This record gives sequence, structure tokens and C-alpha cells, in this order.
Amino acid sequence: RVSQSDNVVYFYSATKGDSLVVRTALPYSDSLLQTLQVDWAYCLIIIIIAIVVNIIAFFAIKRIGLTINRLRDFATKAEDGTLDLSETYEFPQDELGDISALIVDMYINEQKLKKERDENIQAVMFEVQEKQRIKHQLTNNINHEIKNPVHAIQACLETMVNNEERLSREQMHELLEKSYGHVKQLSSLLHDISTITRITDASSKIECEEVNINNILSGLQKEMEMYPVEKRMRLILNVPDKMVINGNLGLIESIFTNLMSNALLYSGGRDIFITATDEGSCYMFVFADNGIGVDKEHLSKLFERFYRIDSGRSRKMGGTGLGLSIVKNAILFHNGDVKVSNRKQGGLQFTFTLQKK
Repeated sequence: RVSQSDNVVYFYSATKGDSLVVRTALPYSDSLLQTLQVDWAYCLIIIIIAIVVNIIAFFAIKRIGLTINRLRDFATKAEDGTLDLSETYEFPQDELGDISALIVDMYINEQKLKKERDENIQAVMFEVQEKQRIKHQLTNNINHEIKNPVHAIQACLETMVNNEERLSREQMHELLEKSYGHVKQLSSLLHDISTITRITDASSKIECEEVNINNILSGLQKEMEMYPVEKRMRLILNVPDKMVINGNLGLIESIFTNLMSNALLYSGGRDIFITATDEGSCYMFVFADNGIGVDKEHLSKLFERFYRIDSGRSRKMGGTGLGLSIVKNAILFHNGDVKVSNRKQGGLQFTFTLQKK
């Protein structure tokens, strides 16, 4: 067929009989060859787009893989128990990374809470066991400490009863003095036991009020003047004019009286120095003497119950072995702390604080 518009033959056709048979052919011409030519610019654009898409896909897959690998590493450590809860796990800033970070944070927080709970349970169990141990030790020590004066009193009285006619008045008086001394020692021991038990086991029932510490120190000075000259020590005070705290009068008195008794009995010095400074929320005290001090290996044990550097000498001097333990517990009751050290100038020094409220 020939086109009527441009008189160019585009196809051929043929028919035969009742059935139609079509044969067509399109002749190649210059315009058709140009149409069918490869457009290399278009192909280059397609290739560039494909490369860019693959590069983007590569980095996207790599980013996802990094998140998955870190999450898998975290899960592996959590499973085998090698996970460090303080370690930080950083994930890419995308939706998958945010979800992974949230999962890790939730797990770590749960493990920290579980660890804290277990530590609290262990601490409570240890505290209960420690209290039982201390009570058991205290009971044994009390039995041991009470036996000595009781046996001594019993021996004196038996001697007086069995030898009443053969003992002179002087001997009877000497035995009575010994018995009286042991009774005083036993009374002091029972008083100290009552005090330390009250602090440790019934601290919530101890009443507090306004306590003027200056009055207590003035009382110490008057008490010192009542001692025999050969046993007396000079009490040197350097404290603020008015020191008032909210505390228990009896316990605060026990702090200073026990420290003074300790210095009188064991220091071997002639002076006691008490200084105090106002630290705002508390008062800081330094109680020191100019005696012989204590060997370094004993310093950390001085506050233990019934601990004695020289057991025989301590009992002979009338000490119960509970004085410094009462000091420490009374200071702790008033939310303070205490430490002991040897002075460079010689002697022992106790540094402690007492909270005002």
C-alpha cells in the first residue's frame, strides 16, 4: 500500500480465498534507522542511576547490619553473663537504632535494679548476722567480765565468813574494801552494758532535747577538782561561749566523761585539751592528752567492745572495756563521726563531730 500523504510504501498485504492472509513489511528508511538507533546518553543516565542506587543500598544495608551486629553482641554478652552494666552501647541514629537503644536501656536498667535489690538483701542479711554475732560476742564477754568481780567478791566474803574469829579488824576492813571495789567495778560494767545496749538496740526510744555542752564541760572541770592531787589532770578548754545541740543529755555526757576517764586511767599525762569549732551544721571537737599515746596497731581497735591493750592493767585500773565503744556509738547516734590518732607532740587525740540537729 502506498501512503496518499507522502506516496511512500509502508506495508504489503495479500488475500486468498475466504481466509485472510496478511503479509506486511516495513521498509527500512533513514528516518526509521535513526529512530531505532541506541540512545547512549539515556543508557549512561540509567547506568549512573543504577550505580547511585546500589551505593545507597550498600550503605543502608551496612548501617542496618551494624545495628544488628551490636544488638547481637549485646545479647550474647547478656546470655553468657559477661555483660558490663557500666558499658555504653551506641547505635546509629535511625528508627532501628532507636529501638535497639531502647531495648538495651530497658534491659540494663532492669539488671541494675535486680543487682541493687540483691545487694540490699545481702546487706540486710549481713546486718542481721552481724547483730547476732555481736550479741553473741557481747554475751560471752559479759559472762567473762562479770565472773571476775563476782568471784573476787565471793572469795572475800567466804574468807570473812569462815575466818571471822581469826581475822583482825584491819584484815576485815581490807577485805570489805576489796569487795566494795569489785562491786563498784561490777556496777560500772552493768551501767555501761545498759548504755551501749540502749544505743544499739533501742535508739528510736532515746529522747532528745536541747543540750548545752558548755554546762557539761563546766561539770567536767568541777569533777576534776574533786580528784586527789596525784591523780588530777589539768583541763584546758578552748571552745565557743555557747554550744547548744539537739541531743540526749546522758549520751553526750557519757562521751566526755568516758574520754576523760580514759585519759585519767591510761594516758600517763598531766594535761587534757578540749577544743571545739563551729562548722555550721555541727561542732567539731578535739579531745587530746599529752600522755604516752598508743601503739599504731591498737588504734583501729580502740572502739571495739571489751578491747584492752593491757587486760590486766585495765581491770586493775577499774576499766570496763566499753568506755570508748560507748563514745563511738553515742557520737554516731548524734549523726557524727569520730577518729583517733597519736599526737605529734605525744599523747592520744580524738577528733569527732556532733550534729546540731
